[in-house]
Amino acid sequence: MLKLRMQYRKEGPARYISHLDLMRVFRRAFARAEVPLSFSQGFNPHPYLSVVLPLPTGFSSRCELLDFNVELDRLPDDFLTRMTAALPEGIVPQYVYLRTRPVGDIAAVRCRIGIHGEGFSVDDTRALFSRPVRMMKKTKRGESEVDICTFIRSLEVSALPDGVLIDCVLAAGSDNLNPEYLTRALDEYTPCKIAYAEYTRVDILDAEGESYA
Repeated sequence: MLKLRMQYRKEGPARYISHLDLMRVFRRAFARAEVPLSFSQGFNPHPYLSVVLPLPTGFSSRCELLDFNVELDRLPDDFLTRMTAALPEGIVPQYVYLRTRPVGDIAAVRCRIGIHGEGFSVDDTRALFSRPVRMMKKTKRGESEVDICTFIRSLEVSALPDGVLIDCVLAAGSDNLNPEYLTRALDEYTPCKIAYAEYTRVDILDAEGESYA
């Protein structure tokens, strides 16, 4: 049995595939590619197949990670070609490797947020996130008021023709921040009028700020 990790992109129409549907997509893709997944034992066996950091529906990503086990001693040389052909448009396998690093090594994600509308200011956006910004944040234990800036590791702002572009590194793992909170903060604390926002996960990082993969 091989314990593997695959990095893939999720973009275009695929960004609207929910997490549960994505699991079904991958399971069928492995079957179409004729790559045998390892299954659990018992009355209700299921394949070992897990997305490392599930992406919110509607987000794009250049760096998604899929953990899986296969009942093989060696992957076919054309594994990525087979998977690409078996997956829907917008899910693009990039490379696959033996899984050695624990998921607990993940500390942050690098994100790009394009926020479009009217009345944006680069200076006001920078100033907003340079001070405490208290908002209600959902957790597994319920909802509580937190300073979302304590979850921001770095943040840069640049202008768009109709808004602002935020490049940021946010805490990830057990104590994380959804990038949507930054958009909500702008909507709540500045006079801008938001039409829509686009979110892209650019990289997954460890505690040293290096790419986790």
